[in-house]
Amino acid sequence: MTPLVKRRVGLSMLAALIVRLALWAHLGRAHDGRMRADSVSYRIPAINLLEHGAFSGSTKPPLVAETFRTPGYSAFLAAHRLLSPEIRWPALTQTLLDVGTAGLAAACAQLLAPGPWVWIAAALYALEPMTVAHAPLILSESFFGFLLVLSLFCLLRAGPEGRAGCAATAGLLLGAAVLTRPIALYLWLPLGAALVWVWRKHARGAAAFVFCSALLPGLWCLRNQRLFGAFALTSLPGVNLLYYDAAAVEAATVGMPVAAAAQELKMRFEAEHRGVANPFEVSRLQSALARRVIAARPAALLRVHAISGVKMLAGPGIELIAQEVYGDRGETQEDRAHVVSGRGTLDMLKRYPLLWTFALWEAFVLGAVYLLS
Repeated sequence: MTPLVKRRVGLSMLAALIVRLALWAHLGRAHDGRMRADSVSYRIPAINLLEHGAFSGSTKPPLVAETFRTPGYSAFLAAHRLLSPEIRWPALTQTLLDVGTAGLAAACAQLLAPGPWVWIAAALYALEPMTVAHAPLILSESFFGFLLVLSLFCLLRAGPEGRAGCAATAGLLLGAAVLTRPIALYLWLPLGAALVWVWRKHARGAAAFVFCSALLPGLWCLRNQRLFGAFALTSLPGVNLLYYDAAAVEAATVGMPVAAAAQELKMRFEAEHRGVANPFEVSRLQSALARRVIAARPAALLRVHAISGVKMLAGPGIELIAQEVYGDRGETQEDRAHVVSGRGTLDMLKRYPLLWTFALWEAFVLGAVYLLS
C-alpha cells in the first residue's frame, strides 16, 4: 500500500472505532442493552461450560448436552467470564475485533487487486450499518465475521504456491468460524472449487487447508455421533425449515401472522411425533414436515423467497437499527406477518423517518460492494 492508501485505511478504522465505541457505550446505559433474544442461548452454555464443564443450554440439572448451538461463540464468552461475568467486556472485545475486520478487509483487497481503491474496502465495512449495529451485541455475527475474514486473509497469504503454514492456519480459522456459525460450512464449496485450479500443482497446501478446516467441525460431529448417533454439526436445521421457512409459506398462503402459523405447525408436529427425544431425529422429522408444507405451496415459496431476497440484497436489518437507535424492541404478530410482504420494513420507516437515512446508506454500501466485487 502507498502511504496515502495506508492513511485512508487508518482513517476508516478510526471511524469504525469511534462509531462502534459510541454504540457500545450507548447500549451500556440500558439494562441488558447488549442482549437480544438469541443472546441467552449463547450465554447459558458458556456459564455451564465454566461452572460444570458441560456444554449445555439447560438452566438447571440435569444438564442436557446442547445440540442447537455449536460451541464457538459460547467459548468466546466463557473465556471472558474467567475474568468477569459482566457482558460489557466480551461486547467490547468483539467491538475491537470488528474494527480489526475493517483493516483485514483492506488487506485482503490489497492481496487480491492492489491499487488506490484498496482503502474503500475498509471504509465500506467500517460504516456499513448492520455490522456497526451487531458489533456490541451478545450475538455471534461480529466474532464470526472476524474469523471468516482473517481466514480469507491467511488463505490469500498462502499465495498461488499454496504455502502450507498459511493454508493450515486459514483452515483452522475457517473451522472455528463453522463452529461459531455453521452457515460457514457452505464456504468450502466455492473455496474448494477455487483452490482446485489455483493450487492444482501444490497438493501439500491444499491438503493442509482441507484437513485443518475439517478438523474442528469433524471433532464436534464426532461428539454428536457419540452422544446422539448423528454425525452432524447441529440439530437446528429442522427448526429453521419448519418454524421459519414453512411457517412463512403457510402465513403467506392463508393470510395469517407468521407467529400464528409457526404455532399451528408446532402443534401439528407434536401431535404427529409425540415421545421423540433424540434432537437430531426431531430435526429430521421437522424437516420432513416442512418439506411437505412447502411442496404443497410452490407459488408461495417463490414469493416469500423473492421478497426475502430483495430485502437481504437491498438493505437488511432496519428493525435491528430501530432497536439500537430508538430502543424499539416491540414486535406484534401483525408485525411478524409483514416479513413475507415487506410491509413491516415500510411500517418501521414510516414510524421512524430517520431510518430512511440508514436504509438508503445501507443500499448504497451494498450496491458499491456488489459493483466492486
